[in-house]
Amino acid sequence: MVYLKHGHKAHRRKDIRTLTEAFLWIARTYSLNSVDQIGANHMIKFWQRHRYLDDYQLCCYWRGFRAYYEIIKRSGEPPRPRTSQSLDELLLRETVTRRFPAGLN
Repeated sequence: MVYLKHGHKAHRRKDIRTLTEAFLWIARTYSLNSVDQIGANHMIKFWQRHRYLDDYQLCCYWRGFRAYYEIIKRSGEPPRPRTSQSLDELLLRETVTRRFPAGLN
């Protein structure tokens, strides 16, 4: 089995970029002054307005919202988007493909 020593930093940057895009959209749409004002209802409205995104992108945004909940120590999880597949399956598939890229196992 081959373990790769790269990619995590780029993945974290991508998560931060997607979370920043989502927060900027929410702040512009609802005239919020700080990140602390973002709640579950704002995230639900974000999911409703961005239904055109594919499941992978929705999963990336949700992972960013989940990191936000961990940072501000909110209980529970953020609201999940409606996807054609289970969000847990998408997260598992992404983890497996990141850990074992094609052709390296």
